Amino acid sequence: MFRRSIATPSLEAAIINAKYVNSNPLDCISRDFQANGLNLSKQTMSNWMVWTAERYLLPIYMWVHITGELSPVPPIIVYEYQKMRHSDHPKAYYKDFDGVLMTDGLEQYHKLERDLTGVKNANCMAHARCHFANAIKAIGKSNPKAVESSVAYKALVRIGAIYDLEGALKELTPEERLKERQASIKPLVEEFFFWLRKIQADRSGKWPECLLLHEAFADRTDAGCSCRWKHR
Repeated sequence: MFRRSIATPSLEAAIINAKYVNSNPLDCISRDFQANGLNLSKQTMSNWMVWTAERYLLPIYMWVHITGELSPVPPIIVYEYQKMRHSDHPKAYYKDFDGVLMTDGLEQYHKLERDLTGVKNANCMAHARCHFANAIKAIGKSNPKAVESSVAYKALVRIGAIYDLEGALKELTPEERLKERQASIKPLVEEFFFWLRKIQADRSGKWPECLLLHEAFADRTDAGCSCRWKHR
């Protein structure tokens, strides 16, 4: 890995794992190696980790591809590592895909629907919910009245109602599930975004709340309230 060094990929991986996964200090790792006949100083291992990051790990982005929760085949997870988050990477991966692709609000995923004829983008409700949940955490449990009167809390109540209905559909066939989603869940999704737009208009200028609503809208599909939202 490094000139005039005994470092190997497996040895460096063991050091990084011991340090960052198992939370062992480098001096403890050094003593463990010494007890097994390998003399590695704390400074040497520290240098190795810096050089490894600079030479082999920067920059690396991980794209995660997984089969759907309701897929009839066994779960498959693919971890794809690339040097950048350019849309060319998912575009190449899904070039022959024909179906619905559930993603977060990353623009690179939205671009797939515009560039690939077979791809339909459905955004993940869990990502939109996360923005509101984080706002509740910021308010804190010590102020329950402020929590219950907040936009974030009211949004979570509405999303919870969507989750409850969606959770009851897992045992249905795809055709039955689509029919029930259109009948019972689509109106709730439409009402949710109508309510968000009204809040956004009424509270224009209040930047923390406007930012929160903007992030929620960013996690919504551009195709309108066609009930293409899904949750994990």
